[in-house]
Amino acid sequence: MVDLALAALAAAAAGKLVELLTTDGWEAAKASVPALWRHARAEQVHSDLTDTRLALTQATDEGTAVQLRVQLAQEWQDRFARLLADRPEAAEEVRRVVDALNAPAAPQVTMRMDVSGGGDGYMAARDITVNRRDQT
Repeated sequence: MVDLALAALAAAAAGKLVELLTTDGWEAAKASVPALWRHARAEQVHSDLTDTRLALTQATDEGTAVQLRVQLAQEWQDRFARLLADRPEAAEEVRRVVDALNAPAAPQVTMRMDVSGGGDGYMAARDITVNRRDQT
């Protein structure tokens, strides 16, 4: 008999994983997902994640890309389901990984400044205080 909660967890994990593989979330997925499998399998899972990402990034046609995402999500859902069937105690760990992957990524800020003609430039990613004495 299939545990519906574990099946839903496997589906959520697979969906989130495939979603992140072509985004900045790739690094987080690559770091956390293989650890869910025992060490003997973690290296293979890491390699499979890399192959999955490559397949997704090489899909150029939108229709093909959508079909590929569905297919890959199903494959990863099956993997997570097998993992949870073999090791039901891993459910909490899978939930933690899914929660971490669902967390919003820290925003990336790029700042650039060009100053010419003897001017001063000040940049800050947050608070800044400038105390300047006039030179007259």
